[in-house]
Amino acid sequence: ETTSAGNNIASAHPTVLFALGHTRAALKRWSGSAEAYVAAAASEPNPHQRARCFTGAGIAYANIPGDLALTLGAENLKAALSLGVEDVEFIVNTMLTLAAVHKSAGDLEAAMEVLQRCVEFAPEVRERFIEPLQKEMDNKAAGKGEITTGETITAGRKSKKL
Repeated sequence: ETTSAGNNIASAHPTVLFALGHTRAALKRWSGSAEAYVAAAASEPNPHQRARCFTGAGIAYANIPGDLALTLGAENLKAALSLGVEDVEFIVNTMLTLAAVHKSAGDLEAAMEVLQRCVEFAPEVRERFIEPLQKEMDNKAAGKGEITTGETITAGRKSKKL
């Protein structure tokens, strides 16, 4: 993609690309947002900011319909977590988002695994997210379908309820 000046998007400064990704996300232009965040991550030298780029891309992909987009969303969120950022709030939010993406893809077991790792950083995750998800998994296994009480995880949104 090119900018209005005709320059290739990948040649822009990573901070500009991050802002472009953020702006496109606010406009719900998810494909363009993901593209800008991925381009920002490719040229961003700061690990924490690069992780934020991957998280933005993961959220953007999670909002694009289809299994491939959910897979790309999960891959970008995993990439963000792999950079070793020590910001606990960032880690918890990214893990909750990853769990939401797995849940959206129908992989409740993967969502549960991520949430169980998240407890190390935020013990309240057990009561707010793991216990309701476990009930949902138990009900599904018993043939009762999804539970309707409790909170739910929602990919790509600020309030990640379960």
